[in-house]
Amino acid sequence: MTTDELNPQPEAAFEADGSPAEPTAAVDPIHRLREEREAAELQDLREAGRATIHTLHQLLRNFQLYEPDNAVFERPLGEFYQSLRKLYARLGEVRLLLVEGQPYLGDLRLRSDSTNAATISFLESWMDDLGIGGWSFTAAPDEEALRTFFGQLAVFRGRQGDGLAKLQDWVREREFDWAEPLPPHRFRETDEEVLEDETGARIPDVFRQGLDATQQYFGMLSKAGVGPTLMARKAINTLVDLTLRDSDRAMSTNLLSDREHSLYTHSVHVAVLSMTLGKALEVPRAFLAELGLCGMFHDTGLSQLPMQLDDDDEGIDPETLLAMHPLTGFRAQLGRRGFHPSRMLRAVVNLEHHLGFGIRGDEDWDDKKRPLHPFSRIVAVAEAYVTLTTDTPARPALLPPDALTEIWRQRGVAFDPTVVQALVNQLGRYPAGTLVELNDTSLAAVVRCGGSEETFDRPTVRIVRGGKALRKGLMYDLSRVPPNRLHVVRSCVPADEGMEIAEVLVGGGSES
Repeated sequence: MTTDELNPQPEAAFEADGSPAEPTAAVDPIHRLREEREAAELQDLREAGRATIHTLHQLLRNFQLYEPDNAVFERPLGEFYQSLRKLYARLGEVRLLLVEGQPYLGDLRLRSDSTNAATISFLESWMDDLGIGGWSFTAAPDEEALRTFFGQLAVFRGRQGDGLAKLQDWVREREFDWAEPLPPHRFRETDEEVLEDETGARIPDVFRQGLDATQQYFGMLSKAGVGPTLMARKAINTLVDLTLRDSDRAMSTNLLSDREHSLYTHSVHVAVLSMTLGKALEVPRAFLAELGLCGMFHDTGLSQLPMQLDDDDEGIDPETLLAMHPLTGFRAQLGRRGFHPSRMLRAVVNLEHHLGFGIRGDEDWDDKKRPLHPFSRIVAVAEAYVTLTTDTPARPALLPPDALTEIWRQRGVAFDPTVVQALVNQLGRYPAGTLVELNDTSLAAVVRCGGSEETFDRPTVRIVRGGKALRKGLMYDLSRVPPNRLHVVRSCVPADEGMEIAEVLVGGGSES
């Protein structure tokens, strides 16, 4: 990445709590009043959410200490009941969540500070013990039903690797049909569109979701020192599902780009490839999501640099500022309150992803023999491949086979050999999205590749320009065709052939 590629600020400004910043230019007075009324409504919801979280904490603590019929519950039960009624009337469903130590009411982040740190710490520990991420209340039951619910919930024990499933069964058995435990770090809404299995029609939406999440996170981190992760976790979990279902389709998101936001594009591409490598290395699903977040935010330090670096900025030359971006990102990740394990992991990956596997490039690195975190090794390989296959002002992109060759040459020195082998196995000789010429002079786009010896250099391709024998639009699995009949002659640069490979494979486009 170079200084010309940096786009750290989002086009829209946000306040620290996630609400849009007030415009500086003159606006229509009626429109301004509407904005103020909506802002007041959001603030009212936040206050109601905070009060509900506080009362929930009070109820759970008391039910662990006293019998359910104790008079100590009268006031908090009444307050919780009234809160649920009001929120349910306004929202239709009350979703109380915790994400990395931050409370949420649905998608609305609630301010967390030192005054409620003990409340959040207790609830996070309690939810973690149950294996859940929060609760959804689809109605406001009476106070006696709430008393029974919390009294029995306070003594519930059931986490043995499947706590969520046991708790769901427990809720159904007792007919608490107005309460639903929510899984940790899974925030897909019930009516959210699901990716289609057979076509690539949704891939641009998946890419845009990741791009928007990265932009929001980096933008708010630069502005307020706080990067909200809820939107990013939604995007990452969508990509995890797609990666586990079909790695080649997930990787097709990396054919897309947003030239105006190259840093965000780079971040999404690294996240997708990191998860693809993680899947190949048998990283469990829960950790696959964390790996994706580490890939998405590995260049936090770059997002904190000014858009234009001059030689006299802060007395440090641009090259030094760029070289310091891993340390800058490490500090930015640790700059907010609290030390949640997920944030610590992202901080470590920010610091380590350029250190090198076999050597340490920084002479001041005091602990050269300490092994790098496995996620740092994976992100390092993914980042290198994405960078090598991306055009920059300094050099044109390498063709995918050439990028693989370059990374293979540095295995054991710059990169973990095991991760490099996973990259080669997963992508094959001609990664998905490569434009190749076949021996009948036709041009084809690689659709599926890698995974076995048979498919390593004989991928599945779609003909995008007919040759002597093959027609445009046909699909061929070269591993099932005799090599003397049909094989790849060379890989091609799409621009030299007047093509945009992303339009051909993802957007349904053709030659330009």
